[in-house]
Amino acid sequence: MTIFKNKASALFLATLMVMGTLLSSCDAKNEIQIDALPLPAKCYELDFPNCTLESCKKFCKNDGGQCTSSDGCCCPVG
Repeated sequence: MTIFKNKASALFLATLMVMGTLLSSCDAKNEIQIDALPLPAKCYELDFPNCTLESCKKFCKNDGGQCTSSDGCCCPVG
């Protein structure tokens, strides 16, 4: 039984040492790099033939709808 306790203690200490090494190698600052994250679009564009400002606003169901081209309507996100 003494041999088992010695091996278990050694295994436990080895595990603690490995965990300590892994944790100490982590970046402690944990800063988020904003340029690495994809930013959401301000609007989602849909095919809308013969787009007019008035029809686009009605389609989007708010005043934020805008025509991006003659065939595209951009509805705001949110």
